[in-house]
Amino acid sequence: MQRHRLSFILVIGLVTGGLLTACGLFGEDPPRIEGVHEAEVQAGGRLHVFTVSISESDGRLSGIGDVQVRDSSEFEVLLTLSGRHEHPSVHLQLNAEASDSTFRLSGTASDDGDRIEGTLRFPEGRERSVVMRQLEGYEPPTIY
Repeated sequence: MQRHRLSFILVIGLVTGGLLTACGLFGEDPPRIEGVHEAEVQAGGRLHVFTVSISESDGRLSGIGDVQVRDSSEFEVLLTLSGRHEHPSVHLQLNAEASDSTFRLSGTASDDGDRIEGTLRFPEGRERSVVMRQLEGYEPPTIY
């Protein structure tokens, strides 16, 4: 009788533990936002291509990258990145190295951390919807 009771308790424990793990109640770490991400945004008659390398530590985001502005003449601006991630909420500040221009992105991260969807605010106040996706095999520029 005692052996059946122990077996029953063990089965209930395994089932309950499995359900709690499946529901994410056993302290699973939230996804991290890391790697190289890219977004294309049309604004002011120009295509802006943001490419940034993001690192995350304790919810703090940092990194470097660039924005390529494409119209009749192309140019590139180097960026430094800072921000925070409290899943799913993401806030990024992208500072242009050559000026006092700052771009701000507020949005949500996907459950795997590979995509950020939100609103990008340009330095002069324009706002655009944006989807930033993780890239494979891209090396961002080096800032000296």
